[in-house]
Amino acid sequence: RGDVCQIEFPDSSFDAVLCRSVLHHISDPSVALREMARVLRPGGAVVANFHLYTSHNGSLDPRVMAGEYDDSLLWAHLRPSMAADFEGNSFLNKMRLENWRATISSSWPGCTIETETSSRMGIEESAKQMVESGAVSGYSVEELITHTVLAFWRKPFEPHQQM
Repeated sequence: RGDVCQIEFPDSSFDAVLCRSVLHHISDPSVALREMARVLRPGGAVVANFHLYTSHNGSLDPRVMAGEYDDSLLWAHLRPSMAADFEGNSFLNKMRLENWRATISSSWPGCTIETETSSRMGIEESAKQMVESGAVSGYSVEELITHTVLAFWRKPFEPHQQM
């Protein structure tokens, strides 16, 4: 147990860091990303994944996460007509996909960022309908259908170090 924004290990302590489903609960993820880079040895690898808030279940509403809901709850947390009724059970970072990409790339230069699309049947068609109807205006279909963001990074060696 610990605080990913203030890791209590010395610099270059680990060959690998795995950060699973944490970053979307942090108000300033760039602090956590820098800490992970700090404790990683040169040549070490970090893998991080997190849930995108703009996904259909990005609110982490227990009904949605359990899959026991109908389409009326799709993106309810992003829809002005329904968002006021949403009550989360934890802090959720509401960063948009492009902000995540910029933040991760800034902290981990040269990293690979991939997105996983929701496996829910018909999700892309539903997202297009929501965008076209204006129910979730201002969001891209890519943001709505992306479920998970994955980041992979290998900490570079210093110029005088060899592999």
